[in-house]
Amino acid sequence: PGSSALSAIVDHFGSSALTDDKDLNRTWLRNHVFEFPEARAKLDEITHPIIAEITEQRLRECKGLYCVAVVPLLVEASFKKLLDHVVVVTAPIEKRVKWIMNRNQLSRAEVLKMINSQASDTERISQADTTIRNTGNLEQLKLATNKLHLALLDLANQVSKAR
Repeated sequence: PGSSALSAIVDHFGSSALTDDKDLNRTWLRNHVFEFPEARAKLDEITHPIIAEITEQRLRECKGLYCVAVVPLLVEASFKKLLDHVVVVTAPIEKRVKWIMNRNQLSRAEVLKMINSQASDTERISQADTTIRNTGNLEQLKLATNKLHLALLDLANQVSKAR
């Protein structure tokens, strides 16, 4: 509540974009933008610059050897220019559908509509410096993540020495 993005969303989409508590009505907005492509384009026009600005600010404030920015719409929002190294994590479609259905309490049809409206794995991988394929169990994913962490530490140290 009170954010510039929320104000702009309500200005454009009306009070239906708000819950009774004056929070963002994510369910209504999600349904609306997936039903009307021009509404999604307008939502992206409102939110992407604000998200980019916040991401840039957080990256500038980051004090670690390397920083992680989670960017679900990397390709669609052209965030790559803000990042030095892009990691894309892929998973089989059925795994993703189940995760999203459980996390967001959505139907299979709703989840597939969302997934099909986003960049494909091929498009995302084309933007990646590193790809992790999450096709196994949690232990395998942890191993891949630890290996990536060591590689990013090495890369960060190389960049530090070059400065």
